Amino acid sequence: MLIAFMSDFGSKDEYVGVCKLVINRINPLVSVVDISHEIYPFDILTGGWMLYNIISYMPPDSIILPIIDPGVGSERKSIIVETEKRITFVGPDNGLIYPSAERLGITNVWEIIHDKTQHISPTFHGRDIFAPIAAKLSKGMSPLDLNAIPLKTPIKKIDIFGKQLKEDKLTGEVMYIDHFGTIRTNIPFSWLRTILTLKDSRLKVKAADREFILKHYTTFSEAETGETFLLQDSFGWVSLATNKGRADQELKLCPHDTLIIEPF
Repeated sequence: MLIAFMSDFGSKDEYVGVCKLVINRINPLVSVVDISHEIYPFDILTGGWMLYNIISYMPPDSIILPIIDPGVGSERKSIIVETEKRITFVGPDNGLIYPSAERLGITNVWEIIHDKTQHISPTFHGRDIFAPIAAKLSKGMSPLDLNAIPLKTPIKKIDIFGKQLKEDKLTGEVMYIDHFGTIRTNIPFSWLRTILTLKDSRLKVKAADREFILKHYTTFSEAETGETFLLQDSFGWVSLATNKGRADQELKLCPHDTLIIEPF
């Protein structure tokens, strides 16, 4: 059994470690794989997008523990989502889980009823609710064993995809700046392919009041050192990269900046 853990907790503090200690105390035999703990704070959209990227690599009968929870302690619900692919999600009902769970085929959604006899921090449900529930599910317990009840309302939804406004215009946003300074977007590369031509690989990229003319390459080594360009990333999205440099610094783009891509 495997638990895939993702959060916006960062690696500096003890938050990730204590959640993993809670899991280990309940089920010492389960493997915990860290997806990322460097999601931008409170950024449900980027978290849902990154979770969507890894979902096809999850084995059946595994659990995903995504915790990006700016509404912790409020009236937002805590949920368990079961899917056709036998992959179960445990986390907050704030839209984070929806894109991946919908892709896998949602079968059952359960609301976690907090045990009022136990101390639960109003600011750290990751440690006190979600991690214990994930660990107990990994031991073979069912939602019913955990006093969960069927959720009576649809789970919250978010849309992680950009927009293909016209055949020759793509609109999306910067979703994440990776370790190398590559600008990763929510524009599927399949959309970009429709506006690429054999005679010209150049594209116009607009961001706020700025405009860039960039070439499309299939890999980094096709570009000159220091050249910024567009490519398909390893998960099928459009990315803007600089060969042996940082595209975010070259283009001065930030997470959630809007991008428009057109033929040049």
